Amino acid sequence: MNKKFVVYRRDIVSNTSYPIDKLLCFKIVENKLVFDKDKRLNGKSFYIKNDKESLNKFIKEKKFKRYQNLENTIEIISKLLK
Repeated sequence: MNKKFVVYRRDIVSNTSYPIDKLLCFKIVENKLVFDKDKRLNGKSFYIKNDKESLNKFIKEKKFKRYQNLENTIEIISKLLK
């Protein structure tokens, strides 16, 4: 009876659930977007599938508009696209 529990979260781009290890986690802390690499920060978060296509869609689609007023959103996403 040694089953491993898999945590799923919803990707905001595709609206599909994936295991948390296949997603990038972002938090909003003091009006800044923070990439939570280890997924350990407290607070509200959102997840994007860990691939360039999803990151590009996030920027191009309306979903990005909610977060574009944060001070460093473009900078964070651009670094991940490299």
